[in-house]
Amino acid sequence: MNHGPLISLVLSNAITGFVNFETAQGLSKRSVDSYQRILEHWAGFAGNKIVAQFTDHDINPHLVYMQTEYVPGQWNGEEHPA
Repeated sequence: MNHGPLISLVLSNAITGFVNFETAQGLSKRSVDSYQRILEHWAGFAGNKIVAQFTDHDINPHLVYMQTEYVPGQWNGEEHPA
């Protein structure tokens, strides 16, 4: 099995691929937008490095933030929450 493309896949491209896949699967726009917003926020914490290089040390700080400091926005049906 050839894993070549995964070795050099950067996080921003992985997020785009995931969002496109979920859209193609028929997930609601609101859900897809929420996934994209959360993943892009995490990318801000972790950096846009190669996916294969991520470890739990790259993920855990963001999980702690989400559990302790994150305040979800309200969705009014017209705009994306902040």
